Amino acid sequence: MVWTQGHPIVTIIHHNRLNFNRGFSISGTAMILPVIGDDQATPVAGVATGAPETVAMAYNITDPLSQFKFNFAHYRGNYTIRESEARMLMNGARGNLLEAKKSNLLASWRNALSGHLSSTTADAADNSRVLGVYQPLSVANTVGGISQAVDTQIQAYVKTGAGPFALELIEDAVDQIGTKKNEQRDKEPDVVLASISSTNNVYGKYRSAIAPAERYVNKDFSVRYGLKNFVHMGLMVVKDQRIANTLNGSCAILASSTWYAYIDRKPKFGEPQRIPGTDAKEFVATAWAAVGTNDPGLNGLVRDIG
Repeated sequence: MVWTQGHPIVTIIHHNRLNFNRGFSISGTAMILPVIGDDQATPVAGVATGAPETVAMAYNITDPLSQFKFNFAHYRGNYTIRESEARMLMNGARGNLLEAKKSNLLASWRNALSGHLSSTTADAADNSRVLGVYQPLSVANTVGGISQAVDTQIQAYVKTGAGPFALELIEDAVDQIGTKKNEQRDKEPDVVLASISSTNNVYGKYRSAIAPAERYVNKDFSVRYGLKNFVHMGLMVVKDQRIANTLNGSCAILASSTWYAYIDRKPKFGEPQRIPGTDAKEFVATAWAAVGTNDPGLNGLVRDIG
């Protein structure tokens, strides 16, 4: 199909290109992920010799530990075959009609999922949409039921008003995210989603800045797993042609190993059903998807790039 393009995250997950996780707990129709906790309410501390050695410690009730809850999304579509179309199929006059209708539905499924993924919108409690990858890239959103404004540990790195593109914008973001690493939070960014629009091609600006050196050290510079990409500081840079509708001039910096996903490769088709009172048949397809992160703080967003 030529009318729609999928979100690069879907391709990355399906080809296991990076470190997206597949294992998680499920409660009802929600994905449950543990929160990377802060220090204990009463931290480990030194003990002075003498009387303090016999003073009882305060009990820790592990207040910092919690969990994210991300809702699964349920997608559904259909197409019909009229009797006149079925008759023509029998005669071979339009032998590819059935496959064309099915392909059209599959493309629509990719379009709906990709549109939701490449957004700043949270997952829906009624299971009607999956989490937008850009929604946790904030300092003040509620992510998986937890407020970033209250729990500052899960605030993403965000730079607004970035101005003209420069590699230092990305390098500084990676450095700032790296200051949060410790024994528990040992992940680091490995992918950048760079926006592209007809008026502001951030992906192209990024490529122009890095391509000469990249071609010198990496001979297979072009196509991998259907994605055109290049590498900068260990980051796989891919274009996001969809986010420009919401965040024109942006780079999302993701630590893929902090993300979890379940996405059906394609919808499941049920048995064809005759439409009551007619001789036409309906074909219904359904699919499920869920995406979430257990540590938004190790991800970032640079926006307003000119």
